[in-house]
Amino acid sequence: MAEFTRRVIMLYAEKMEFNGKDGKPVQNLTVTYTNGAELKATVDSTGRKRGVSTATKSIPFSCCDKIVDVPGFYDLDFDVFTNRKGNDEIGISDIRFVSPLPPFATVPVNKKDS
Repeated sequence: MAEFTRRVIMLYAEKMEFNGKDGKPVQNLTVTYTNGAELKATVDSTGRKRGVSTATKSIPFSCCDKIVDVPGFYDLDFDVFTNRKGNDEIGISDIRFVSPLPPFATVPVNKKDS
């Protein structure tokens, strides 16, 4: 069971599969998401930071098929993991698609003629 779950807007997802320098297959799935389920722009107290805060994380490759529509609303499950250095860190353990982000749900992709 997850330590906690958070609803976010997933803005970008990138799946990579290739062979590493040692010839072994490498699989990676990276997502960029908002730090909440609202696209609410903010300004920090110093005025240096403006806009919507985002985070980018690698997530389990097994989540590829769960990425249905991007951008869209997703519930992310977070758990505590031990990293390679032996330190605890919080990471994403699972995702669930909730719904598409309305302005993007029906916009077709424009393809340029060659």
